[in-house]
Amino acid sequence: PKVLFDELKSVKLPAFYVRLSLNGAEIYLKKIKCAPDVFERSDMCRLLDEKGEFYAVGELKDYPDGKAIKIRYRFV
Repeated sequence: PKVLFDELKSVKLPAFYVRLSLNGAEIYLKKIKCAPDVFERSDMCRLLDEKGEFYAVGELKDYPDGKAIKIRYRFV
């Protein structure tokens, strides 16, 4: 799957946020200190675990508490 999504920017998450995302939670950019400019051309990104392993494609959306990434396609 990695080759298919190479054009997407990647966001590396600490283990705590990997677990949250895999359980369906949205990950707020402000919590992971991710600048919104990561998404300059797309609202999609590759999600990487703390080891740099690609595990999902996330989608950026607006939520009541701000912009957040939620898994769209999971590969684990």
